[in-house]
Amino acid sequence: MYTGLLRMPVRQKAAELRVVLAARARAAVIIQEKNRIDTLGSDCPYPIPVREPVGGAVMGLIINWEPEAGRNPP
Repeated sequence: MYTGLLRMPVRQKAAELRVVLAARARAAVIIQEKNRIDTLGSDCPYPIPVREPVGGAVMGLIINWEPEAGRNPP
C-alpha cells in the first residue's frame, strides 16, 4: 500500500501475520475484508476499528491492542 508518507512492509503469508499480531509491540495490518477470515481465521481476537472501501475492495484495519484502552489485549 502506498501512502506517500511511509513504506509499509508486506506480509502475504497467514503465519507471518499471526506472528506480527501476536508480538508485544503494537501492530496494525491492512487487509482486504474478503481475505481476513481465510488469512486469520473466523476467531481472530483482534479488533477491526476501521473498514473502508478503497477502489473496488473493502479494506479492514486489524490492530493488536484495544483502541479504547490503548493497550494490548491479554
